[in-house]
Amino acid sequence: YTQQATNSIANQTPMLSDASSLGLANSAANTYENTLPAIGQQMYGAGQVGASQINGYMNPFQQQVINATLGQINNQNQQQQNQLQGNAVAAGAFGGDRLGVAQGVLGGQQALATNQTLAGLNSQNYSQALGAAQQQAGLNLSALNNQGNLALGSAQGAQNAYGQQLSAAEQA
Repeated sequence: YTQQATNSIANQTPMLSDASSLGLANSAANTYENTLPAIGQQMYGAGQVGASQINGYMNPFQQQVINATLGQINNQNQQQQNQLQGNAVAAGAFGGDRLGVAQGVLGGQQALATNQTLAGLNSQNYSQALGAAQQQAGLNLSALNNQGNLALGSAQGAQNAYGQQLSAAEQA
């Protein structure tokens, strides 16, 4: 009776060893599988591009560019106004109603041109920032996708090892 119990325990020792390895393999697989939902949640947010991300890529010197451009535009506008007044003086119409109307029309055209130029500068800055933010979002998604694939591959490898050890334990 004592000999049988000893033989029975001795025969189970390899299986107990396999069972503990199976537990480790299963634990590793569960750890990797538990990281997949977290990676998925990160991927959901990583692909979104909002105002804060775009603002991070805006040209920090935009206002200096606008100020320099406005300086040039204002200088040109003043030259055009002076030329209009000079033409009026040459025609003997300086101070008349026609000069006031001509100055108003010229001022409106100048304001339109100025606003178009500033809109173009701001649009260019925004487009550049949006492109950079979208590119970064794509890189973030790619990195998280790779991380997810690695976790999934590790989990599958651990599950395969678990299955092989389980088969070996059943055959023993």
